[in-house]
Amino acid sequence: MSNSTIGSDAWKTLVFKEPPARQIKGKRKWTHRHLIGCEPLGGLVWVESRNEYANLIALEYLWRRGRIKRFKPQPFTTSKDDFGREYTPDFMAIDDQECCYVIESKTARFVAREDEVEFERLTGRFAEFGMGFQVWTDRTPLIHPLRHNLQNMRRASAEWIAAEETTRLRDILGASESCSLRSLFDQDVDITAVFKACWDGYAYLPLTQVLGEQTLVSAKPMEDLLAHLFGVQPSLASFWDNLLEAA
Repeated sequence: MSNSTIGSDAWKTLVFKEPPARQIKGKRKWTHRHLIGCEPLGGLVWVESRNEYANLIALEYLWRRGRIKRFKPQPFTTSKDDFGREYTPDFMAIDDQECCYVIESKTARFVAREDEVEFERLTGRFAEFGMGFQVWTDRTPLIHPLRHNLQNMRRASAEWIAAEETTRLRDILGASESCSLRSLFDQDVDITAVFKACWDGYAYLPLTQVLGEQTLVSAKPMEDLLAHLFGVQPSLASFWDNLLEAA
């Protein structure tokens, strides 16, 4: 990469133009790699763990909702001069407020104290360049209900749903704004259709919660997922813009 200062607009432009900084090979087995089709990344991409797969889905969902403008896996490698060592994060993302985040994906049970110390160091160092550093694990912020719901939505996005069922769901939510999963089922709307609608953006579920029969499905967003994942204060402007778009 050129000598553009890390974190600068010119540097970010180069990051998104260049190929990934490293190739995914898997830690020990080829089965650790997952080949995923991802629309915002323009085709098929490799991830090297289930956690990275969940990260990718979360970022893609936020991109589809307009909360993330761009993201990239294996985005860059730091220099020893700037960071004391060469380090390649798992993802970089830029949100709808032009905030830039560097994301490290880890399995929580494998995070040792020395890792936490290094993450604290990286947090401080990236902050000096105007960038946020995030560690996403399977315990926080990608809690089990969120991972499970995101994966079900993405899986459902590839399913064929009868046009009549899609229209029925839109009509129900248009008339009442929200409806329980049980009530939708009683009206011949299967949960797969609900998951697909949520992925497509005309229905919303409380994604950070365990779903049940009485869980409400809404025509409007119920939570600020960007705030949950990145640990930032909810953006009222962006949140209400999304509400207006969904109305």
